[in-house]
Amino acid sequence: MGATVLHREPLKRQRLRLDHQRSFAVDAAIALSSAAALAHAASTSSHYSWWALSGGLFAFLAVAQGALAYRLYRKPMSDAALRVAVWGTVAIVGLYVVSRTVGIPFAPEIAGHGGAARPGRSIVPGANKYVGAFDLLTLVVELLLVMVLTGLMTKQTRQRTSAKLMWAGLAIWVLAGVSAL
Repeated sequence: MGATVLHREPLKRQRLRLDHQRSFAVDAAIALSSAAALAHAASTSSHYSWWALSGGLFAFLAVAQGALAYRLYRKPMSDAALRVAVWGTVAIVGLYVVSRTVGIPFAPEIAGHGGAARPGRSIVPGANKYVGAFDLLTLVVELLLVMVLTGLMTKQTRQRTSAKLMWAGLAIWVLAGVSAL
């Protein structure tokens, strides 16, 4: 009498497999954070040759965004950790925009578009630093990462974080408007 023996996976293995089932949004956040980490890693040496502090920042960003991707891969993140990731990414985007518009005041001088640029002066007319396709792609990746990470938060935390992001954006626009006067 041929009894059929059902092979069941041990309970621990079943739980492990279930723990690793992630949503598409988490997988997207992992991919976006990994892409941003790779972009910063690829740019580290060129930034280091211009200014050691800039190269160090790029190396730190590559490690931090890689760690974020790994953390998302390993297990779900708390709302507090997601808020830190969102605001950290917003800070990176803000630093990028400042470096490409008004310049970083304490940065060394660099040549931009054929002329010497002065730190702290606007690059829109004078071009303090080149804005390339790779820069813009990385910027889009980081903005998408902010949106996806915000979407992973619980409803209440997402609403509060979104409101604070909007207020921060409004404050920046007001400051830019006042400084233009």
